[in-house]
Amino acid sequence: MAQKTATSNPIANFYEAQTVATAEIARAALDGLQRLQKLTLQAMRDSASGPLSLAQSMATMRDAGDVSRSVSEAAGPAAEQGARYQRDMVQAIAAMNNDIVRAS
Repeated sequence: MAQKTATSNPIANFYEAQTVATAEIARAALDGLQRLQKLTLQAMRDSASGPLSLAQSMATMRDAGDVSRSVSEAAGPAAEQGARYQRDMVQAIAAMNNDIVRAS
């Protein structure tokens, strides 16, 4: 009986190579999506803590001027967090695309 080797069946070799390449691409894509998910969850946590601390500080204020200053002061960090989130997302997407291209 003939013994099968890796070189005896080129079609099987082709499918095996395709399977390995597809697995690498899928792994790169899933790793990238996991990074995006972590960034999104962190942004959600950060965005939830800002309004909560603002509400807590406003609850103790007695002057309308203090309230308006407090809202203005809270807007700066919120804008910075939003900009940082956008930068991080763009970097993560670019890294994911690079990983997928490398894997393919």
